[in-house]
This record gives sequence, structure tokens and C-alpha cells, in this order.
Amino acid sequence: MENLYAYIWIYVVILILISLFISRGETAEDFLISGRDRNWFQVMFSKFAASVGISWFIAYTWYAYKFGASMYILLIGFLLWYALFAFWVVPRVYSIAKKNTFYTQWDLVYYNTGSSLWKTITNYYSSIIQFTWLLASFIGGAKVMSSIGLLSYESALLFTIFTVMSYILLAGYKAVIVTDIFQGFIIIVLFFLITQNALIWENMLNLLSLETQSLDIASIIGLFLYGALSILALSDRYQLLYAAKSERDIRKGIFLTFVPVSIVWVFAIVLGLSIFSSSPGLDPDLAFIQSIINMENTRLLPLAFVMLFAGLMSSADTYIYSISSHIVLERNNSNKKENITDIRVMTIIVVFIAGVISYVFRDIIWVTIVWAGLSLIMSFPMIYVIRWWKSASRFLGSLAWGFIWFVLWIIILWLEPSVALTVLLGGMLGLSKK
Repeated sequence: MENLYAYIWIYVVILILISLFISRGETAEDFLISGRDRNWFQVMFSKFAASVGISWFIAYTWYAYKFGASMYILLIGFLLWYALFAFWVVPRVYSIAKKNTFYTQWDLVYYNTGSSLWKTITNYYSSIIQFTWLLASFIGGAKVMSSIGLLSYESALLFTIFTVMSYILLAGYKAVIVTDIFQGFIIIVLFFLITQNALIWENMLNLLSLETQSLDIASIIGLFLYGALSILALSDRYQLLYAAKSERDIRKGIFLTFVPVSIVWVFAIVLGLSIFSSSPGLDPDLAFIQSIINMENTRLLPLAFVMLFAGLMSSADTYIYSISSHIVLERNNSNKKENITDIRVMTIIVVFIAGVISYVFRDIIWVTIVWAGLSLIMSFPMIYVIRWWKSASRFLGSLAWGFIWFVLWIIILWLEPSVALTVLLGGMLGLSKK
């Protein structure tokens, strides 16, 4: 146990030292939008690390445990999204974002529509989406650490909060991106080592032949649409676009993110199926945790914990900065130093609120599915803004109808992957209303 603590503290110290180093001589633009000079490699690993967090490990191992290898449909959806964002969104957004020095998602909405109402709605709704995902990161990290006896849930939550907050306060968005690169490497290497351990039990062909629960056609379509469209709603993706050095860098970086995501996606399916093979009656929520507990090579256990922290920090920091910056920058204060101070204060507030909620509410799978639904609700309005941007009633109608159908579906059938289909149908119906 002492070795586990040592590995974790070493990892935390490295993160803080990186942030201290890059904060030296940092400009206001470095803090606010990472200097707008990130190359494609940095974009790729930042996008990858921000996407593949601790809640991702838990949720998708859960899906693989429950539904088996059929979860490849979601991966195909992700590939479509990467292509859609790289070759459709970027050419329409990057040049105007660079020319007009955009910092947030609502900058784009306001530029295309001129509507303060659209701007405010986009700003706070996208912040709610990011906050939901932040909760999933906090809950997932604390739950894993407490389940395997490393720390109590409460201690793990406090440790996470103070660690991630420390380096955001030091260097802002530049710290988020640079530490994501480091953490992205950690995630891939250590996930590979853990998955190798899982394959000791079963070979790949045996795993793929396991009879897990089947997906109905509505759920298959829902998962595909979620993978393909939900990310259009996420404000941190637009901030990453603005931070890129050139249109080529952001296009190449976003599209190539599919490579590391595919690798860890395969790892997650292997882990989920391996646990299903050995413990078919397990609560699916515990599948990822059980994969760590079952590790036969105990020498890998400290490395597994480092990976967990990498996944937790790399996603949580992105969401915290995105929320804090969006709330502060909506005031349109031209004084960048004041904005930086206010973002630091807002970071503390956001983390405190998320910590309190995570302490009270601890169901990560429920939070993850709610996040997916909320993201899809915003996807069609953002497509409309990027492509047409003319009718306020259609934008608001799409958002409202998507939300109404989402709530009705939860009331009637609870949370299933098929909710994505209903939400998107509601969003399309809203676009037809003038």
C-alpha cells in the first residue's frame, strides 16, 4: 500500500512541476486559450486525454460487460464524429474564430446570430453539460479508489479536488493542454499493460464469442447517433479548436484522435468481456473496478492507479476550465488580467460545488447517461448555428423539443441507449418550427 501512495504522490508532483514550468513567463493568451499555437500532435493528445477519463473507463467497461463486442457501433459513431468535426466544422469555424479571437463556444453562436439570448442559453446549457461530466469524473475516481481500499470515498474526493485545482490555478488552459499530452501517453501505455493481464484468463476469440445481453435496434441506432453527434455540443472542443496553430493542425489533430481512442476502446471491451467471463453475475457498475482487483500481476497495481489518476485529471481539468472560463468571459470584460483572476476564483467555486454534489450523489452510470442525453439535445442546435444561423425560433425550438422528449423518455422508459434516438427526433422536430 505504501508503494501505491508513493506512485500517486510522484505523479501529482510531476503534474504540478509541469504547470509551474509552463507558467513561467506565461502571457494572458497562454492562460486563456493556450497561446493559440498548439500543433496537431498536441491537439490530438489533448482531445484524447480529455475524452478518455475515469468515468469513460467505468462506463464503457460497463457497456462491454453488459452488451459485449456489439459496442463497436459506438466506435463507428465516434469515427464519423471525428471526420464530421475535422472536415465540416473546422473549415466553417476556424478562420472566423482566429480573426475575431474567439475564446468560448458562445463566441461562435453570438458571431453567427447576433443574439444575446442565444449566446446566454448556449453558454449556460453547455456549462451544465460539462458540469455533469465533471461530476462523473469526481464520482468515478473516488468510487474506484474507495472500492479497492486505497482511500475512503471522502478522502479520495478531497485529494482529487485539490490536485486538479492546483495546476489549473497555476497556468490555466495552457496547463490543461500540456498536462493532457503527458497524461494521454500514461493512459495508453498503462491501459495496454492492464489489458494484457486480462488476456491471461481468456484468448480474444473466446471473449468475442461470449453471450452477453443483446442490443435492440433502437439502442444500436441511439448509440451510433450519440457517438456521431453528441460531441458537437461540448464547449471544450471549440476551445481546443481556437487554441490550434492553424486550420491544418486542428483538422489533422482532431481526425487522428480516432487512433488512440480506438486503441483504448478495444482495451475497454477486452476488460469488460474478461470480467463477464469470470464473474457473469456481477453488477455491471463494478466491472472496471473488478478488473483492477483481479490483477494477478500485483506489480502492475501501482501503475493501474497512476492510469486512473491520469484519466481522472485529464478530463476533470478540461471540464473545470471550460465551465469557469465560459461563465467569466460572458461579461465581455476586455481586461485580460481581471478575467484571469476571476477565472481562478470561479474555478474554486465550480470545484467546491462539484465536490459537494459528488459527496452526496454517487451513481456514476446514471450521471454518464444523463450527460449523453444532455449533449445530444444541444447537437442539432449547434449544427443549425454552424450551417444556417438564421432563425432564433428554430434554434430555441430544437433545444426545447429535444429537452422535452428527453425528460418524457426518462419518465416512461428510464435511461436506455435508445433515448438518443428520441432526443434527436425531438431536436429535428424543433427545427421545423418557426
